[in-house]
Amino acid sequence: MKKTLFCSVLAALATFSLPVSAKILELYLQPQVGGMGGIYSQKKLPWGDSDRALNTEEDYFILHRGGFYGLALGAEFLFLEGQLEVNQSFKQGGVSSTYVSFTVGLDADFEIDKEQVWTLFLLGGVALGTVNDDWLEKEEPQIAHEDLDAQIALVRVGVRYEYKFTQMIRLSLEGGVGGHILQLSQKAANDEDSQSSGVHVFGQVGLRFVWDVFGGGKNQSKGDDED
Repeated sequence: MKKTLFCSVLAALATFSLPVSAKILELYLQPQVGGMGGIYSQKKLPWGDSDRALNTEEDYFILHRGGFYGLALGAEFLFLEGQLEVNQSFKQGGVSSTYVSFTVGLDADFEIDKEQVWTLFLLGGVALGTVNDDWLEKEEPQIAHEDLDAQIALVRVGVRYEYKFTQMIRLSLEGGVGGHILQLSQKAANDEDSQSSGVHVFGQVGLRFVWDVFGGGKNQSKGDDED
């Protein structure tokens, strides 16, 4: 009984100190820069054919590890989030790849005050990575199969900090870790070296332009109500 009461008090204190905010519907556009790269590549999957080795030498996130700049476009509805992201990765020699992803998942906002918000998120989806950026030099730029390096399935968990300059303009700092399985597009599906899997990390800073469709959709803290 005492243990249950103690846990209830802790939960109540956490709720009042960091109120969870549920959006109704927010749309956002975010120019961003950052870095991304693989930190671990599996030799075998924990399921399937135990004799089939994975390609640890050509993992997309290891080959194209480095900085990037790009754009994220997304929507947040209550605790759900969907995002389309397009990034150009670069190394010392110039742009090395185009990365396009579409992810959906869950997020939870914790308001520190009127200007600051922390967000925890869990997103999963699919992505494409190109061999290089030659596709941009075509007469009609489009990514064809011969331009692809990898087709990727991934899941990511991370944290985001936002500082509100205004209701519509925010500074966004984000980072996290992800797991991925990918098919190398330039190899046959039954090729022994056609698949890779591993863990990658990412971090980025962006300027987020937010449109709260219904206006004032977030729950306010007790202190805000008193004002």
